[in-house]
Amino acid sequence: MTFDLAYIDQYIKFHTELALSSKDWSSIEIFSERKHIQFVPRGLLSARTTDPGFAMKRETATMSRLNSFIDRMTAQQILLDDIAERIVDVEGPVFELGLGNGRTFDHLREILPGREIFVFDRAVSAHPSSVPDGDHMILGEIRDTLSFCGPRVKSKAALIHCDLGTGDPTADAANSAWLSPMIQDHLAPGGYVLSGMPLDMTGFDVIDLPPQVRPKRYQIYHNLYEPVPRVKTWASMKSFRLVDSESEAAKETEAKCVELIR
Repeated sequence: MTFDLAYIDQYIKFHTELALSSKDWSSIEIFSERKHIQFVPRGLLSARTTDPGFAMKRETATMSRLNSFIDRMTAQQILLDDIAERIVDVEGPVFELGLGNGRTFDHLREILPGREIFVFDRAVSAHPSSVPDGDHMILGEIRDTLSFCGPRVKSKAALIHCDLGTGDPTADAANSAWLSPMIQDHLAPGGYVLSGMPLDMTGFDVIDLPPQVRPKRYQIYHNLYEPVPRVKTWASMKSFRLVDSESEAAKETEAKCVELIR
């Protein structure tokens, strides 16, 4: 079925709720020159583009709050599904910073079965069916609970999803200042961060967004680096050797390391 863009916008406005609650539709696809909306089983609404330049065009266009919500949820779904595949070989739980109404948590446990998901928020306001159990729901101010969650979560996270953006650049910058170093401390080597606001992730790789996601809608950071091991005793130094251990510089560095731990 083919409709013009204006008709599709109207269709979305009046039938989003129907699409989200539907259990019977197998696949109904609507195409236009600039947009492809697909209603798929279980009422999941996804939107993607047939034009790679669509996201860039849409960035400067006037967007209703409904369309903005659909755009944000679609981007979130696309990116979470992609990252779920990227972390298959990365050990560790998932941290969900901000439970909200529980939609994202519910989706994460669907696409990452068997993976522990710890959710941080100051209070619970989600539907009971979208709330984690008591062992994985960490209540309190995230600035406090994230700092001291180590003994409870026991390992670093393979994915941290940060849904704490306020839409106010000043407030987001203030939150990023304390949140960024905490996220760095809790992310496993090879892990990913998906954030709705910019973070200061020094040393992390910034992943480009796919063309169907509007620029700056989300930020993806990848922890590429292994932590530097800390040498604590002489016993642990016995096998310590630099790669180029025959060079004078290597011998000098090795001697300094030995001197430091005596």
